[in-house]
This record gives sequence, structure tokens and C-alpha cells, in this order.
Amino acid sequence: MHMTGVDKSRIVGHRGCGNLAPGSTMAAFEKAAEIGLMWVEFDVRLTADGHLVIANKDDLFDVSGENVEVSQSTLRDLQGINVA
Repeated sequence: MHMTGVDKSRIVGHRGCGNLAPGSTMAAFEKAAEIGLMWVEFDVRLTADGHLVIANKDDLFDVSGENVEVSQSTLRDLQGINVA
């Protein structure tokens, strides 16, 4: 996706670049940077052991295919989840 001639300084990538990669993932943030977006929006959630993680929803099924809830998981649990 090319945005030639567009003033990207006023465009905010929703959940990174969520239409071109799974939202709120490193792939989405990297895609936003690749196309030159200066700003991204994302949600932050708290894990069961008190860590902050980026996740659009508490339930990670949409991005991982697994029934995992951020609020019920430890950071260590979540580090093993593939969200690509």
C-alpha cells in the first residue's frame, strides 16, 4: 500500500496498521512504520500478574485462534502465544 502525496502526519494507524496485519501486533506496528505513519493507536491491558501488554481485547482468539484471556494469564503465559 502506497500513500504517495498524502499528508501522513495527521493519519493515525488504528491498532497499528490493522487492515494490513493482525491488529495490535508487532507486524501491524511495523507495517504502519513501513508505509510512513507517524502515529498509531492501541489498547493496553493488565495481565493477572500485573504486567501491561498491548491487546485490542481481553480475549485473544481473534489474533491467535486460542481461547486465552489477557486478564487471566501471566506475562509468561502470553509470551508463548502466536499472534501473527
